[in-house]
Amino acid sequence: MKPAIVLSCLAAAAASAPSPGHGPTVATASGPIVGITTGLANSSVDVHQFLGIPYASPPLKSLRFAPPTPPANRRGKPLYATSWPNACIQQGSGSLLTSQSEDCLYLNVFSPATPAPPAGRTVMVWIHGGALKTGTSASTEYDGSILATSQDVLVITINYRLNVFGFSNAPALPLVDRNAGFYDQRMALQWVQENIAAFGGDPDKVTVFGESSGSTSVSRLVSTMVVDPPFRAAILESGWYDYASIMDSAADTTGPEAWTTLVGQLNCTSTTNSSDAELACMRGVNSAAFSAVLVDSAVSFKGVNDNVTQRAYPEQARLQGEIAMVPILTGTNADEGSLFMSTSVTSWDEFAAAFPTVKSVQAQLEAVLPVSAAGPYTTQYAADVAVATDTDFTCAVSRIVAFTAALGLPVWRYYFNATFPNTALAGYGVYHSSEIPLVFGTFTQSNATVDEVALSEAMQWAWAKFAKDPWGSGPGWPRAGVSGGSGEQRIAALGSPNRNPSGWAMIDNSTVDERCYIYESVFANAGGGTPWW
Repeated sequence: MKPAIVLSCLAAAAASAPSPGHGPTVATASGPIVGITTGLANSSVDVHQFLGIPYASPPLKSLRFAPPTPPANRRGKPLYATSWPNACIQQGSGSLLTSQSEDCLYLNVFSPATPAPPAGRTVMVWIHGGALKTGTSASTEYDGSILATSQDVLVITINYRLNVFGFSNAPALPLVDRNAGFYDQRMALQWVQENIAAFGGDPDKVTVFGESSGSTSVSRLVSTMVVDPPFRAAILESGWYDYASIMDSAADTTGPEAWTTLVGQLNCTSTTNSSDAELACMRGVNSAAFSAVLVDSAVSFKGVNDNVTQRAYPEQARLQGEIAMVPILTGTNADEGSLFMSTSVTSWDEFAAAFPTVKSVQAQLEAVLPVSAAGPYTTQYAADVAVATDTDFTCAVSRIVAFTAALGLPVWRYYFNATFPNTALAGYGVYHSSEIPLVFGTFTQSNATVDEVALSEAMQWAWAKFAKDPWGSGPGWPRAGVSGGSGEQRIAALGSPNRNPSGWAMIDNSTVDERCYIYESVFANAGGGTPWW
């Protein structure tokens, strides 16, 4: 299914390269890396930016659709990391980005321009979202400069291959090689382990964090990198891959069918039904031809259950403790579903027909979410948003938190519920991804309110504090836990008018999980599915 609105990532302007010998320089095994130093408004600390560092070889020609390979050794040649990298090839509205290329496997490092402590700085590695179709580390929202300098951490943002380039489902490829995009993420983390000490970071203090499909990517890392993971903690914003999405429409074209459709559109269908011939043809097609087709393509390229980068039954693995045993900070937004539901649906029958996953509980939903002029659900759209928010986000996270706490792992939960006059998409409430600018401090400053500035500072502090002390006090509020066997969870409401001086108010989960009991059968049947992201 196509979201009703897709957030396009805007590539940031490239910085000019300094002359040789100028700019912050770090020594790596492959050679020196030269960045740029930038001053920040309202900050006494400058930031070192190292932009567009290759962590893998360009995935071109025979490497298209294949797992990544290490970057070429520069043999001491300086790398001037002074320009934002191109985005990977996008799908849908993301294809409108002008700066995109298959040669996109790069990352960015943001470091305070002050000496690192002897023990090294905490490292936070960001994986962007975009339904595995769109997104780029060069989005202005993900500029790690403010978060790095305000919290004295290293922030790293990465690109990874998307859509057919990252998740081709090509039958000629071995099953274990089909999730190239997830292998990209792993190689980026390997680069961090091998190189981040040169930037003043501690490779033993890595937290991986992401939002939406970036968050589900993090959850895949947690559920599959069980032994000696290259991170010690994880932050998951609005996304786990443990359950199939209700937003998987019956009309979606996915998996091998998506590959076959694209093969036909690019005139690569084999007259002998040879999957090898089709793969060879697809590897020879110009990337511009892919982009032209992907602009309007309704096909969805998802990860496959290879049991290396993606498990078939992640919930079962969690229940059995077969996951990376790391602390977790996770949460959701109040109106996650608002960007994904359509106002053209005007009845419960239409909704259930479009999303058959909830057909079995339609009567219960009609009872608890009555559409009436008297409110609070004055339109079918409003009710549909509530269901999508429940199933794909709030209630899914509630289950994950309970199961994680039962393993004895530290887990903290938040509930983001704040809007401001400068919110990018007015009219959609506390929509999916609306917390990101506050986490990075990249919200529009010119018309920001005092409350917005304060909440952003609180969230930056909490995210970084969790990364610095994941086995201790975490983000600074009580762990979610499970109190007294009742199943109740403690949640930090971010943006609450009843917040304490630290920026949040503690609530119990009955406030936000009130309808989750309805979906128990839905989750029971969705545990072996694949989310649309």
